[in-house]
Amino acid sequence: ASGDRLCQLTSAGMSAIGAALLLTSPYTPMLFMGEEWAASTKWQYFTAHDEEWLAQSIRDGRSAEFAAHGWTDDVPDPQAASTVENSTLDWDERSQPHHARMLDWYRLLLGLRRTVPALRDTPLGEAAVVVDAEKALWWVRRGEVTVIANVSEEPAEVSVPADVEHRHTLAAWDQGRIEGDVVSLAGHDVIVLGPGQQE
Repeated sequence: ASGDRLCQLTSAGMSAIGAALLLTSPYTPMLFMGEEWAASTKWQYFTAHDEEWLAQSIRDGRSAEFAAHGWTDDVPDPQAASTVENSTLDWDERSQPHHARMLDWYRLLLGLRRTVPALRDTPLGEAAVVVDAEKALWWVRRGEVTVIANVSEEPAEVSVPADVEHRHTLAAWDQGRIEGDVVSLAGHDVIVLGPGQQE
């Protein structure tokens, strides 16, 4: 209700994991403006209706909707100028280290989506997701591409199954690396494996 972004609610690593899972999925990715650089501004719902009855109806509806979910704080007024101002992107922050790193990550993943055949051509029904709750690891496979995410704050090492043939690092967020058949990940880390240039 207050327009908090995912990057404001979790670590940079978890945001990077979310981006990797979204942008390697078979679905059409939908990004909120500024999500690609972890914008610090809110993403609040705002309107500019001339009809006061319509504006009031929207205010009442949103308040009732969030109250039904236990939201007790004030819901921003969609018609207020401050709601628009709170959601206006600060484009200059893209050059700040934290934001620039996230923007580079999104660019890398979008580039993979465009150039790696498995991320363009693998049908939805052929994608596989495995969640290892004990180790807090998520595995997503789309054709020749494997995404391994560590959603724990603790570092992890995991053996790559023998049937994962393509083990070239296409993208790694933090300390993710593969040596032989073992992937090492930092806490809140993700790696994307797939065919390399020589393959």
